[in-house]
Amino acid sequence: MKYFVIALAMFVSACRATSPMAARPTAPIARLPRYTMDIALVPATHELRVTGTVVIPAPGKVIRLQLMEAMTELELTSTPPGTLSAASPPLPGAGNVERTLTLAVPAPEVTIRFSYVAHTPSTFVYHIAEDAMFAGGPTSAWYPQLTPEKATGTLRYHYPARYRMIAGGAATDRVAGAIRTTTVVYTAPATFSFVAAELVERTRSGAVAMRAYVLRDRPGIDAYLDGCSRVLGVLTREFGAFPYEGFALVELPTSATSAAGFSGASFEGFMVANSASLDEPFNLAYFGHEIGHQWWGNLITQRGEDGGMLTSEGLSQYGSLRVVEELEGAAAAEGYRRSGYPGYIDTQSGQGYLRNAAAGIDEPVAAASHGYSAITHLLANSKGLLALDHLSRVVGRERFRAALHEITRRFAFQAFAWSELRPIVEAHAGRDLGTTFAQWFERTGAPEWTIEGTPSGRTARGVIVQHGAPYHLDVDVALVGAGGSVIRRVTIDGPRTPFALDAPFDIERVELDPQFTILHWTPAYRAEAEALVDVTRASAKRLAGDTAAAAALYVAGLARVPQDDRHGVRFLLEAGYGRLLRATGDLAQAKEHLAAAVAAPVRPADKLPWVYVSLAQIASTEHDRDAVARYARAAEQAEHASGQTLGAAAAAAALLEHGEP
Repeated sequence: MKYFVIALAMFVSACRATSPMAARPTAPIARLPRYTMDIALVPATHELRVTGTVVIPAPGKVIRLQLMEAMTELELTSTPPGTLSAASPPLPGAGNVERTLTLAVPAPEVTIRFSYVAHTPSTFVYHIAEDAMFAGGPTSAWYPQLTPEKATGTLRYHYPARYRMIAGGAATDRVAGAIRTTTVVYTAPATFSFVAAELVERTRSGAVAMRAYVLRDRPGIDAYLDGCSRVLGVLTREFGAFPYEGFALVELPTSATSAAGFSGASFEGFMVANSASLDEPFNLAYFGHEIGHQWWGNLITQRGEDGGMLTSEGLSQYGSLRVVEELEGAAAAEGYRRSGYPGYIDTQSGQGYLRNAAAGIDEPVAAASHGYSAITHLLANSKGLLALDHLSRVVGRERFRAALHEITRRFAFQAFAWSELRPIVEAHAGRDLGTTFAQWFERTGAPEWTIEGTPSGRTARGVIVQHGAPYHLDVDVALVGAGGSVIRRVTIDGPRTPFALDAPFDIERVELDPQFTILHWTPAYRAEAEALVDVTRASAKRLAGDTAAAAALYVAGLARVPQDDRHGVRFLLEAGYGRLLRATGDLAQAKEHLAAAVAAPVRPADKLPWVYVSLAQIASTEHDRDAVARYARAAEQAEHASGQTLGAAAAAAALLEHGEP
């Protein structure tokens, strides 16, 4: 996605699991809101027009509703009558605004009638245009939402017959002339989302029958469905029974998802990935994260503002790491923890967090978050990932897994507060975890330590020195020599912790946490993070959509690139600025800066192939087939030289064959 909102992705009912899994979670629905809506979609004019009702049992006197600011001509009445407040300032993200309906008298049930229209082509995870139409309920309040409650209901969508709709629930279609009507009945608690595009259905039989809905015939789509099945197998062990009847993968045009600020998003029962993602090899980390949202963010929604995005993004990212560790092994998981998974988002890693911390982009990962925050999202997927993984190690994998199973069972189809997680985990751990939660979720920063002392023969004695506010941690210590290596465990606490350790061979060096199971600074990581401060700050603004601020930071950074540019600062600034200029439509300047990145003296091997892909995409837009071929070959050669499977070569080959998606 490689955009940080990857974080979201959409999966629709389509696979029946016949493997031995626990029963799917259920929730009582008698007291849930019940919607009836008619939704007209007119892609040519970007129009969404909605009329409907919602019946709310036992509402209380004050009802809070969220609706996107883009929805205009709002008419809303209720029985019994009430007073509707003015809209609040729009929240970050899709621009949701909150209104309150205050009833004149309390009532055992209230019926709200509403109608409105929107002509906005795109906002966050919302898009109504010729290339595709979609709206994601968990992020974009495209209907009046009674957050954080889920609901049941019957929704009727009316739209051009050439499109095919995926919306979860039980759907039936009727075509009358040029208009298709899809009626979706939600009998299980849901947050309503939909996607419609000109899609081709592919099926695959097996223990888990799956469907894929793609924009063109993709012979390799079975490999994706096989990969999703393997991911699902790991995550059901980690999180509990898969909560929906089935599973499908839905493709959307990259043009549409880019306009809506994401490349993959996960909603109840279905996943969307953009064309660019499907042009690349199957990526375990990407799909592990997105399928993880089926539990965290969809089955379980967040109650309250505390906990940042840990109960959605953080736990989904933890699932992604567990998928990589289970299916590819410990070395792949260590690489993921350190610097990110190949072809995925490198900021979603330990080094990604440390770079942001060095740039002053930091806050407690469980800090309260009001509305969508790009920083909170980023922290949940980087420090939050490592903090949750550390917590699982402190508790023990099996006990932590049992705690998560309890949560997904007890709170199925309900809202869950971050404050409720700790007592459940502590009950399974059998001990107080206050120190662990305080250190990793309630303060900024990460441990930083050095060792004083030199090994002598088969004995290593010295002091572990913690810099800054100390942590209380059990840390692996590797004693390394020509005869091999052994791991010892040391509890560090306070600024200075003495140690005396022995090995059955002459010790040459001592390494703390050699497999990076604990997020921490090293001298090399600090040097890199401090060198890349300009890159990090500019990239954060670019990904948050603040193009003016990002451009100013790129220009300022390029004016002060260090002479000793060992960390590739010039390359990263030129590449980032080039992508920003391309996104704003300045293709001539974009090409100039991307070419300058290619000419930089230090070019990170895992980033260079994607610069060639960006140049090939511009050439495709300009219908320069010779340049597309030249840059596609360069991307392939650069990826081969990197020794990694990054997806750039496959993306370039697809671009050469099909043009820009």
